[in-house]
Amino acid sequence: MDYILIRAWGELMGSQNSFVRDQVAIAHEDKAPHNAIFKRDDGEWAIVTDIASSNRRQQVEQIAARIQKRDNPTTRTIIDS
Repeated sequence: MDYILIRAWGELMGSQNSFVRDQVAIAHEDKAPHNAIFKRDDGEWAIVTDIASSNRRQQVEQIAARIQKRDNPTTRTIIDS
C-alpha cells in the first residue's frame, strides 16, 4: 500500500475518508515522496519528519503500522523499511 502515512495523518486529524482518498490521488499525480503526510498550501508536500513533536510523529507511525498490518498482514511496515 502506498502513501500510508497520508492515510495515518488523515486518521489522526479526523479527516473524512473522501478527503484522504483525494490526497492520496494527488500524491500519485505529484509523485510525492513515499513519506508524505499532506500537501501544504504552498504546494509542497510535508513529510513525516517535518512533524516537530516526536510524540505526534510516533502517533502517525503507529497508526500507519496498524493500517498496514490490517490491510496487508504479511508485509513489513513502513517503519521497518
